[in-house]
Parts: sequence; structure tokens; C-alpha cells
Amino acid sequence: MNIPLNDLLVMIIPLLLLHFGLIGFALYNWFKYGCKNLSKPIWLVIILLVNTAGPIAFILFGRKQNDNSN
Repeated sequence: MNIPLNDLLVMIIPLLLLHFGLIGFALYNWFKYGCKNLSKPIWLVIILLVNTAGPIAFILFGRKQNDNSN
């Protein structure tokens, strides 16, 4: 079963963009708004080292909500 390189890239690139987008969004929120439930260094390690689940966990459980909501 040989998959051509172009077809493989078409499948992998959207997943990589989603993965790095989640990491970027989580790091932005970590830096700008801080975090809750755990300390900042622990959340940083989770975001960076726990593949895709780390940023998702931070977004769901660790980030502080923006206090400037109207």
C-alpha cells in the first residue's frame, strides 16, 4: 500500500495546522490572561509536552476567563 507523497501531505498538513494552532492559542491565553487550578510552569509543561490533549485541557480547565466582558 503505497500512498503518494502529495496525498499524504494533503492529509497531514491540516492536522499539523490544527495542532500548532491549538498550541499557539493556549500559549497566548497562558501568557496574556494567566491560569487557574495549577501554577503557570506546570500548565506550560502540559501545553508543550502533552501532544494535542495538553492545549485542549488548558483551554477547557486552566485558562482564566477574560474579566473585561460586557
